[in-house]
Amino acid sequence: IPEDDMFVMVVRDLVARVGHAYLAVRVDDGYVLLDSRTDRLVAPHMLDEITPVFSITSSGAFLHGRPA
Repeated sequence: IPEDDMFVMVVRDLVARVGHAYLAVRVDDGYVLLDSRTDRLVAPHMLDEITPVFSITSSGAFLHGRPA
């Protein structure tokens, strides 16, 4: 997988009320998330109980905004 197609996404789990990180991987039509807590690939739209905090890529870091 090309380096530019992967990034670490740090999130706030709103259910467990803890921080967590996923490895996000760009695929043909979007992204999948690899989660160290499970052996399944997760589609981002299936995780409505998380809020992205920041992402780290090979080209830099990005701070995500919070919904109003």
